[in-house]
This record gives sequence, structure tokens and C-alpha cells, in this order.
Amino acid sequence: MTSNEVFDSQVNSDGSLAGVYEYEDDVGYFYLYDLARPEGQKIIGAIRVLVGSVHYALKDLSIRWSDGDVFVGLFIENRLCAAFKVDSCEAFGGEFEKNSLIPESIKNSFRRH
Repeated sequence: MTSNEVFDSQVNSDGSLAGVYEYEDDVGYFYLYDLARPEGQKIIGAIRVLVGSVHYALKDLSIRWSDGDVFVGLFIENRLCAAFKVDSCEAFGGEFEKNSLIPESIKNSFRRH
């Protein structure tokens, strides 16, 4: 991984799904992966998070699962900036620099973590 690439991931409690963040070539995406699928078909959801230069470090990123693995969220600088509702692959947020809205009910599902 070169200095302009960032990668982080977190697997859910049963090991079947993963939240994955990847920044490469000036574009960052948060993905929902189905780990049971064949290679090249694992991505079941994608949210564009950033276009342009990175203004944060790997230490500023965290991927967290809500209780019961209902949601997976990408936090940058402790702010939820993208999330998936796992059962429907519904995407929320994105565009970190534009402060895209994520419903409070989803944010609250991460409060205990």
C-alpha cells in the first residue's frame, strides 16, 4: 500500500459480512462485503465517501457494527459518515466533506460503542 492509499475493515460477529473502507487514486469508498460470495462478487453495497485529497489518517478511521449487526458504520474523526442497513443493503451518508445526513435513529444504534 502506498502512502496515498488507505484500507480498513471490520467483520461482523458471525464472520459473514464486512464493512470495508478503501481510499485509492483520490477516491474513498465504504463497502459492504458478503464474505460468502466468490472473489470479485463480494461487494453488495458501496458509498462514495471522498473525492480528492485525504485530510485524515488511518488512526482517525473506525468501522463499527451496531448491536445485533443491524448496521455497519464508517466513522472518521469519531463522526459517523456512512452506514449500511445490513439486511436491505440500504446506504446512508457519504461525501464526508459535505456532511451528508444520516438519520438520528441510525446514529443512536452506535451510541453504546
